[in-house]
Amino acid sequence: MNYYVIIATRTTEKDRRDSKLTVARLEKYFTEAGWQVKFMENESSIWAAHRKGVKEFDVQDEDAVILCHDDIEILLQKEDFNMLIGKHLADPETGFLGVAGSSIIDKHIGWFQCAVNNQSGHGGCYHGDSAHNMFYSHFGHVGPVIALDGLFLATTGKVLNSIKIAKPKALEPGCNWDWYDFFYTVQAHIKKFKNRTIALPIRHESPGRYPKEFFDAIPTWQKILSKHLPLVVR
Repeated sequence: MNYYVIIATRTTEKDRRDSKLTVARLEKYFTEAGWQVKFMENESSIWAAHRKGVKEFDVQDEDAVILCHDDIEILLQKEDFNMLIGKHLADPETGFLGVAGSSIIDKHIGWFQCAVNNQSGHGGCYHGDSAHNMFYSHFGHVGPVIALDGLFLATTGKVLNSIKIAKPKALEPGCNWDWYDFFYTVQAHIKKFKNRTIALPIRHESPGRYPKEFFDAIPTWQKILSKHLPLVVR
């Protein structure tokens, strides 16, 4: 069993040697925790970065894989982090683990929009540019969900190798940096894997973003998932 981290990034190797930067501390954290980290620099899309990373690592079913943003800080002791992730990934029914998501996906499609409309949010994370200047976004108790936010996703090779990690053609030419998390996690749910939020404290430097093309894609997702909506954790 191997432990892999795949991170799409615009940062450089020089950035990742600067201990003042979050990305450098993130790499140090994962490395010291025993994970192999691969930064996918300047790929055409986050979909391409993940697909290439999975291929280069030659991910096998028994491997543990993390897909995350390059601007997060994990606020948990490394030993406890490994125990938390390991505990959940040891369950063969586990799909994706994350820190924020929704247990209902309806016509609004996006996990956050669905969570707000249905009061179906779970988990949360900190936002801010440092641990001394951050606030907590709480979406609900941790637990089972349908879709997760992509700032942090942990799963197994078994799950990744059973889903599509290429962008659906219907989304072309846009959405190169959006909707991947939704597509991965919803596929896992449909395939009967169990996604869930976990009590993992994370600081995210970005406050989140929803560009126009994110909302423009919602009708496309409504068509793609027409036979499945609404999706509800049972």
